[in-house]
Amino acid sequence: YAGYSMIENEYFYNTIKVINREHKRKIFKYRQKVDPTAWRMTPRTVNAYYSPPSNEIVFPAGILQPPLFHKDLPLAINYGAIGTIIGHEITHGFDNQGRQFDGDGNMRSWWTNISLNNFQDRTKCFMKQYSNFTIDGQHENGQRTLGENIADNGGIKISYFAYQKHKQSTLNSDNDFCLPGLNYNNDQLFFISFAHTWCNIQTLNSIHHDLINDPHSPPPFRIIGTVQNSDEFSKAFSCRSKTTMNPSNKCQLW
Repeated sequence: YAGYSMIENEYFYNTIKVINREHKRKIFKYRQKVDPTAWRMTPRTVNAYYSPPSNEIVFPAGILQPPLFHKDLPLAINYGAIGTIIGHEITHGFDNQGRQFDGDGNMRSWWTNISLNNFQDRTKCFMKQYSNFTIDGQHENGQRTLGENIADNGGIKISYFAYQKHKQSTLNSDNDFCLPGLNYNNDQLFFISFAHTWCNIQTLNSIHHDLINDPHSPPPFRIIGTVQNSDEFSKAFSCRSKTTMNPSNKCQLW
């Protein structure tokens, strides 16, 4: 913390000093050679990200903890939680922004015109679906949240298939595990674990702010919008066709 001069009981002053110092640090990095090993997050941060310029996904130690992951949790719960987040970050490499970077992190058009046109046609479905979600009369902007919605939908599909493959390759008690007092099978536990990942308590003012500024969908829509597009979810919970949670027209990309 060299160079930080703090004054006791002067919270606002200290905050401004820290912000100013951090701003100068970022300005100094401008036009400097990029350090490919540098993280955008601290090890204790409970978050993860995909970096197109370095073509890498980063998971700090902070997110590799309960309730998102624990080595002794059943496979379904781990895959439903941290697994879907890992899949989410991988999918960012092929969303509306990540697709603009090649494997070496160079920003260039590397898809064929056919692939690009098909991609754009399929993403229209997501924009329409999520734009129909409302909270307190305010619609989500499905175009602004497109990248994150693509990642959510791709992430759950990747993780579910990985979970099924893992389950088939192992013969252990996890395959028949049921939570005490709850009549849910493993496939159902996978989706319940996914939903628990986005459980939160949020004021209406905060939700309205996020609907305008956040590139992510509000947590309820991250859950509902994703599983509405999942055939595996409908099968796991025996959802009747042409219902809210099992619509006839599902948005599919990857």
